[in-house]
Amino acid sequence: MFYGIERVYWEDIRENFYNVAPEFTSLVDSISPNHNYPLYILNFPFGSIIGDDRSQFIPNGDGSFYRLTSSETPKNIFNDLGYGSDSSPLGMVLNKSMEFFVDLPEKNRTIPIAIMKPGNFFNFTRFLSEYKPLPYAPNSILNASAGARTIFSLPYLTCNTSFRKLEREIGVLSKLPSGPYDHWQLFKDMVNASSNKGNWNMQLIYFSKNWIDSIINDIKWNHVKSFLFQLAWKESEYTRNQFYFDIAYSLMQEKGNFSINPYLTDTARHILDIAVSAFPGLAPIVNDDLAPLKLIQHTLTYSYGLKKYIPTIIAPQYFLLANNSASVYYSMQYPTTRAFSPKTQNTISTFYPTKNPDTIRIKIYLHFTTNKSTYYCS
Repeated sequence: MFYGIERVYWEDIRENFYNVAPEFTSLVDSISPNHNYPLYILNFPFGSIIGDDRSQFIPNGDGSFYRLTSSETPKNIFNDLGYGSDSSPLGMVLNKSMEFFVDLPEKNRTIPIAIMKPGNFFNFTRFLSEYKPLPYAPNSILNASAGARTIFSLPYLTCNTSFRKLEREIGVLSKLPSGPYDHWQLFKDMVNASSNKGNWNMQLIYFSKNWIDSIINDIKWNHVKSFLFQLAWKESEYTRNQFYFDIAYSLMQEKGNFSINPYLTDTARHILDIAVSAFPGLAPIVNDDLAPLKLIQHTLTYSYGLKKYIPTIIAPQYFLLANNSASVYYSMQYPTTRAFSPKTQNTISTFYPTKNPDTIRIKIYLHFTTNKSTYYCS
């Protein structure tokens, strides 16, 4: 499997676009961009870091990577994609999925921010902002990975004997996992050691600077610009209403007399955000979109030694109200809340505080479903 970067043109990649973004494809077809509008296909194996808090990574054909801001970057690539050197070029996922996350190694956890699936565009709002008085997006926070970064097995995988057995069968591994945070590195090592690693390939596309210039400035491209603005408007639904969510939640705290520690209050608030699909929760994965699931499960079962059962692998997933069959969870053992209020106790049992978030949840539910409440909704 080729893991590098490839320069292509609209006629080369048009069918791939149509399979995942038919509306966008139809709009671009009406323009029929010529060879002044190159695009770049990038291929990443599972676990690759696509971008970190410094810059984007570009894959070489040999499996290595270099930074977009590096002196190694070929001049033609930097000329086309360098406009995104401080964040990311305008991109779209073509195959598999990627995760935007905040890495907190000192806390041994990650915070999943967003999951990008085939047909999803990313970093487009930045280039649609023609008037930029201040850079509101903070630096040194967001990262992106090929497949899930927030991923772990329900079995803890901390058995030293099983770990050594796995090493004997597939080769030297990075480290014995001390908790769920380390499972991603173990899974990555397992996939890289497998002869089947090329079967999982995350693919995305970057748009060159000429695309951006024409989308913003050329009247012939206004329908494409409008399409991206509509995406931006849809994506900002939660953000545009966050002010009202904050007020409503504060008033519910006051009326509900939530006399518990701030950490659990923040947790309950984050669960509400998961419920409205503003952030992903956690759920068992059932396909290879976020990771080579079958390969990981097979290796853990037969090489690591979990022979009594097939391990459940957990990764980020959005709660969709229309899909009643898909449950999404919040883990007290691997908290993904983005707030860090202190706990009222230095050590809190995993099980003891669960009644407190549940109590908050019930009070919030009553506020939202009581006709006399200001926040009543069906």
